[in-house]
Amino acid sequence: MTSEVIVMNKNGLGMASDSAAVLMPRRKTFLRQNKIFPLTRQEPIGIMINERLRLNGVPWETIIKAYYVEEGHKTFDHLEAHLKNFLHFIKSHEFLFDHNDPEYFWVCDVLNYLENLEYKIKTQWRYDTNITGQDIKLDDYAIHYIESMIYELQKTPHISPQKLSSEIKNYLNTADPIAFEQSLNLIPMNDQNWPLLKRLISLLSDRDEFSLGYSQVIIAGFGNKDFLPLVTSAQIGGIYFRHLKHKIHPAQRISKNNQAQIIPFASTETVTSFLKGAHPAYEQFSIDTLHSILDDIFETHVKTGSKNNFIEAHLDIYIEEISGHVASKHILPIIEGITFLSTQELSSVAESLVKMAHFKTSVAPGQNYIGGDIDVASITKGDGFEWVKCKTPHHNDSLEDVYQRRQKKYE
Repeated sequence: MTSEVIVMNKNGLGMASDSAAVLMPRRKTFLRQNKIFPLTRQEPIGIMINERLRLNGVPWETIIKAYYVEEGHKTFDHLEAHLKNFLHFIKSHEFLFDHNDPEYFWVCDVLNYLENLEYKIKTQWRYDTNITGQDIKLDDYAIHYIESMIYELQKTPHISPQKLSSEIKNYLNTADPIAFEQSLNLIPMNDQNWPLLKRLISLLSDRDEFSLGYSQVIIAGFGNKDFLPLVTSAQIGGIYFRHLKHKIHPAQRISKNNQAQIIPFASTETVTSFLKGAHPAYEQFSIDTLHSILDDIFETHVKTGSKNNFIEAHLDIYIEEISGHVASKHILPIIEGITFLSTQELSSVAESLVKMAHFKTSVAPGQNYIGGDIDVASITKGDGFEWVKCKTPHHNDSLEDVYQRRQKKYE
């Protein structure tokens, strides 16, 4: 698990990240991982990575430093163009990745997902059979579970190139189902079940769905004509059959109507609790409980009218009142408090929020670990990317040395 936070106002932004990474499936924790980097030489821009710290087996640190050396001199009017150029760099630099077996990492992601799906289905099956008291066969339950997943996935939009969808379809049509059967290990891959599983795998691969695994790339700062800071990000699933599965998210920016923001990434619950004054799970619990109470009241006392309309109308009123209270009494005072902070203070706020997440995981049982040294950086339009705290000494200088050596080689 990772905790990363960006705090920004009109002065600039501060960004902080922990250094913990968990190696799966052994769940071994490493505490010296770099997740924040300067992205360019010319413009005030930083980049953060979370979730997977590798793309097709290549560390993101290697990819980012290669980009810094080869593309770090480029400037663009707006920050979003830097993200698009970074993605283009990944797509066009096949020498960074092993493409001798273009399906290899996709197959690894699929098989790993199926192993996790087996555990999830078995756990839900035990829960449902205990609750209902019905004797449901596991294989029947698994088929129904997969059919329900397919039904929901079909509602999500395509985001992968059509060529990728075709490559995956062709591969599955000629693949031996035994490996997939062994990973899922719930249902036999017969003429009825194998097409069902192929459909699920295809949807997971080319739809707006990243359950197969992904990295999140966050780019923050200023483009050449950006005078107020903004943050843009993308989910990157992997390079499958030489195609990059990714999704770019809308930018979050400072403006005259939005003068400060606190943006958490990866592990967001601690920061959300801090902003809202209550844990998100508690908020949802209160809504679900009220729904249950209204349902009981309707069944017991109300004999006419539309039950669903009655409940939904009162739930909407409750949610609106709660949202208004949270915004006015919790979120807005905090946002107003950081509106005029200096970039040094913004960085301190970001670091403190990461420390809060670290403390929670250190005392709460069963939570993935957040920890290690906290790297902190600030970015302003005039001063650019500056380290406030960095566990790797002279990080910028080492990149600069590499850049200068590479430039002399090309001259």
